[in-house]
Amino acid sequence: MNAELQRNFWLELTPRRMTQMAVVLALILLTVNVTPLGRASEFVFEFLFYAIVVLWGTQSAALAVVGEIRGRTWDFQRLSALTPFEMTLGKLLGATSYVWFGGLICLLIILARDLRDDPSRFFADLFYFPAMGLLSQAIALFASLVAIRRRQTRTQFSAFQYQAVGVLAAYVVWQRLRDPLRSSDVMWWGWTIDGQEFHLASLAVFLAWALIGCYRLMRVELQVQTYPTVWLAFILFMAAYMAGFESLSFLPQFLQANDPLSLRLMVPVATLAFLTYVAVLFEPKDHVLYRWLAEMLAKGRTLAVMSRLQCWMIAYAAAMVSGIAVALVGMSGISGLAFLTAPMVVAGLGFLTRDLGIFLFFGLAPGQKRGDMPAIITLGVLYLILPRLLGAAGVPEPAMLFYPLPLAGWIGAIFAWVEAAAMWFLVVSIRGKQTAALPQT
Repeated sequence: MNAELQRNFWLELTPRRMTQMAVVLALILLTVNVTPLGRASEFVFEFLFYAIVVLWGTQSAALAVVGEIRGRTWDFQRLSALTPFEMTLGKLLGATSYVWFGGLICLLIILARDLRDDPSRFFADLFYFPAMGLLSQAIALFASLVAIRRRQTRTQFSAFQYQAVGVLAAYVVWQRLRDPLRSSDVMWWGWTIDGQEFHLASLAVFLAWALIGCYRLMRVELQVQTYPTVWLAFILFMAAYMAGFESLSFLPQFLQANDPLSLRLMVPVATLAFLTYVAVLFEPKDHVLYRWLAEMLAKGRTLAVMSRLQCWMIAYAAAMVSGIAVALVGMSGISGLAFLTAPMVVAGLGFLTRDLGIFLFFGLAPGQKRGDMPAIITLGVLYLILPRLLGAAGVPEPAMLFYPLPLAGWIGAIFAWVEAAAMWFLVVSIRGKQTAALPQT
């Protein structure tokens, strides 16, 4: 058996703890059966499943690696003969084995209720509850592994942050699958799909991506060479998945109503841009890595460069390629609103490039110890405060300096790329100073 999984089973599934869990749940079941709780009694064990598997389980998953770092045992485990797959499986299923013991008892009671009252829900619940619980725990472990790369696991409060991410993922799943208002059909790529079936299938796919993401980050943490194929496949999947929906609230309503082709083309660009922001926010800004990438690229060692590319670089390249394609389609006249689509996309790419420069500028600045918070504050000022201040000062159309607006035309795109060039000039200046201070190899 997997040594890490077996070790966690020995630690978590002791006879005393298992007996305690079984006795407490049996007493609750007995209380529910003899107490007139009405309709609420049907959902008691659903709430218990959420409490045990989601709330407790995400905490256990978040602490699976973070706890080892706090106990100063993680470095020894990294030097063991365990493969990344064995380590991921041992941490995800082993550290949460006790909560799954209680969760499976709750699940059996839920399924027994389904067979008695509504057999049509049996198979849906049989998949929904374990998948939702495992997804929340995998997301919590994934968030902790992301933080480990940034070395943010020294504080006592951090585990709660990773747990909160997993709980949020579980809430989104619950809202989509258990909320009666979400049971309507879904229009996706022109197909009308039953809402429950679509969201169950989506749950299965995103669970697979979460598990793959944990495995990939574990490979990185264990210093196993990786290539960007998994991340590239994920962002392309997300672009296609989001483009399939008929209506998206973040795009202008007139565009959705009058130009469905532009809608289909712009959604992937917006999705890839969003994933770029997420990646650059959570990845470390390492000037040593950037210097190494530049040297390897100059030497023509493409495979070596590909193995060390950060996720934001790949997402940004994908956003640029898709954005340029959309702009070319718009300029060709195929799109109904070509005169609006192409400049807006080009401006959006310019602002994305500028914002990446802002993150790198503050991340690479000498003596910077506050993470990405200065960059986030700067973006807040640019997007929320400065447009209002300039508007109050009488500057005509100040929003075009900060947003990709449809009516700004090519003037807005020029402003965006001028800002991007200025920002990256500052980034390159800092990089040059940092490189000069490093010892030459």
